[in-house]
Amino acid sequence: MQITSPNNRITLQVLEFGLTVHSLQINLSNGETIDVIPAPDVEDHQKSKFLHTIIGRYTNRLPVGNHQIDSSTSFTPQLVEGDSVSLHGGVDAFDKKLFAPIKLEQAQLYAENDRLPNHSMALFNYVSSSGENGYPGTMLVEAAFFLSDHSLILTHRAKMLDEVACPINLTQHWGFNLTADQVKSSTIADHDLYLNARSIAETDPATKLATGKSVAIQGTPFDFSTQRKIGDREIVQDHYYLFDRNARGIDRTIAHSLQDVKPATEIAQTHQPQLTLESGDVALRFHTNQSGVMFYAGGKFDKSAAHRKPCHVDDKDRDAAYPRHGSAFFEFHHPLATFLHDEYAAHANTSTILNKDEGNVYQNWAKIDVVVK
Repeated sequence: MQITSPNNRITLQVLEFGLTVHSLQINLSNGETIDVIPAPDVEDHQKSKFLHTIIGRYTNRLPVGNHQIDSSTSFTPQLVEGDSVSLHGGVDAFDKKLFAPIKLEQAQLYAENDRLPNHSMALFNYVSSSGENGYPGTMLVEAAFFLSDHSLILTHRAKMLDEVACPINLTQHWGFNLTADQVKSSTIADHDLYLNARSIAETDPATKLATGKSVAIQGTPFDFSTQRKIGDREIVQDHYYLFDRNARGIDRTIAHSLQDVKPATEIAQTHQPQLTLESGDVALRFHTNQSGVMFYAGGKFDKSAAHRKPCHVDDKDRDAAYPRHGSAFFEFHHPLATFLHDEYAAHANTSTILNKDEGNVYQNWAKIDVVVK
C-alpha cells in the first residue's frame, strides 16, 4: 500500500507481509526525491529476516523455558538461537504474517479521535491465535500509519481477545540511510546521531540475553548523548539504550481501556525527541512513548540485504549487496525481557504483560519529524 502526504512531500510504501516499511520517499528543496529506507526490492522481502518489519509478540531475546505469568498462565517461548534463546517472537512470528488493510470504521482499537487533519492514514490488523510460537491467548494487533508533509507517526495497538494474560513488547525493526540515493554504497558512518541515553542494558556475551542490569556509557563509543558522527569512533553493534528520562511522565504503554490510550491527535503534538539522525539534506527526529531503543548499526547488513532496490543500485557494481553499516536500525520498545527483570520494569513503568494488573490495551508509538534543509 502506498500512502502519500497531502501535498505529496512524503510517500510511504507499506507491504502487508510483516507490515514491512518498504520505502520512505522525501522530496528535497532542490526538487530531488530520495528514499531513506535501504531494502531489497518488493519480491525479495520474504527471503529476508526482520528487514523493516513489525516484531512480536515479544521483541529481541527471551530465555527459553517455562515462564509463569499469573496463577493460571505460563508459556514457553519458541527456541530460535542456540539452545536457550528465543528471538523476535519465534520462528514464524509477526514479521512473517500478513497484516490486512482495514478502514477506521472496522478497527476495534482506533476511534474518531485518531483521525488527524492534514494527515493521510492507513490501518492494518492481524489476529494472533492462542499458542502461536508458544505464546498464550488470542491477541488482536492493529497498526496505523499517519503521514503529513512533515512527519510520520506509527502506532501499534493490541489487546487480548480472551481472559488470558500474555507478555507483549512490539516494535518496528526499521532502518535508515539518509544518503543511500545520492551517494551510492554510502554507509551510516557520516551520519550524525543524538541519542538521549546514559546507559545500555547489560547482556550475557555468549547468549546476548539481558541480565537485568544496566551499564553506564558516558565517554565510551556507545555514548551519543552529545550529537556526533557515528563513524567518529568505533561503530558499536546491537545494544539496547535506556532513555535518560522519567517514564512516569510518558503516557502508559498498557491501559485499562481505549479511552486511556493517547490518541493520534495528541501524539502529533509531541515535541520531545529522544533520538535524531542527520546527514546531507535531511534530519529525522524521533519521539516515542517507549523507554528505550535498540540501535543496530547494520554490521551484517551486507548479508541480510543481498539485493538492493533499483534507486540504490550502484552502477559500479549493479549486483552488489548493500554495504556493511549501510543502515541504522532503531527499534523502539521497552527493555529486553522486561517482565523478568524488576530494574527494567521500574525504568519502563510497566511489566509488559497484557490482561493482568495494568489493563488490556497496549500502545507503542513512534513519531518521526522529517526536516528538509
